[in-house]
Amino acid sequence: MNTDKAIQIVLPLADPRSLTAALPVARVVANTAHASLHIVTTSAHLPAVQDFLERMSLPREERDAIAIDAASGDVIDATMQTLDAARQSVVLLAARVGDETDRDTGSAFGRQVLEKVTCPVLVVPPDKDMSAWRWRKELLPQDGTPGCAGALAQIINRSASLGIENLVLRIAGANVGQPTERGSLATPRYVDHPQYEWEQWGQEFLDRICGMGARVDEGRLTLLMASGEPGAETIRVAREKEVDMIVLPWHCAIGSGRAHLIKAVLRGAHCPVLLLPEDGGRRCTGDG
Repeated sequence: MNTDKAIQIVLPLADPRSLTAALPVARVVANTAHASLHIVTTSAHLPAVQDFLERMSLPREERDAIAIDAASGDVIDATMQTLDAARQSVVLLAARVGDETDRDTGSAFGRQVLEKVTCPVLVVPPDKDMSAWRWRKELLPQDGTPGCAGALAQIINRSASLGIENLVLRIAGANVGQPTERGSLATPRYVDHPQYEWEQWGQEFLDRICGMGARVDEGRLTLLMASGEPGAETIRVAREKEVDMIVLPWHCAIGSGRAHLIKAVLRGAHCPVLLLPEDGGRRCTGDG
């Protein structure tokens, strides 16, 4: 996220009912990051969207600041045009995005959006009550690769400037492979005895992200370790630490056989999940 006034939050809506979960989160993020809010829907759904906003009883200035586009054609195509018109955007989806076997309409729509966009995407669980959601604490899983560290260095600085606490999580275990990208930090093997390797790994990680420009001297960064299956452990730690958002670097790829961790977290997360492109927004095809 960025505090630049030029940033916009874009909500593509295939179903106006998703506003129940999406809008409370969108409002908090927009107000915190000083961003504008843009809803893209169909002409058929426009009355329902307008009625929903009226029933929210928003302050007049906030209601008037929300832009609404009624697409004459496909909502995703209209969303892409909206993204192209802004310098910086975040797409917000209320959907449980699963794999291709999931026939749920919302999941299918979410996958279609993720297959096209190359900007950050904030995915909100549609089945959770988000009315009291606040943005105070983030969980940042780390795989040890330079690309992941670079993406997290960006979010650490931006969220710290907004007063948000960052928890960095590294997961080890028998089913966790070692990163193969050149310059990666290998995962410590002795999770039950952190004195052996975790202290050294933590210092190397801090040195790396500081070298990438991250500021970690404000006391708003904590390093955590866990052992087990990455998706399940990410969800468990997020609940245990009562985080408000999980931030996952990804390769802008959500197709079959890819993004296993991301899909697992999106299926089970109790809180919004921010997918942060590692490559600066260029479409790529690796495993996220």
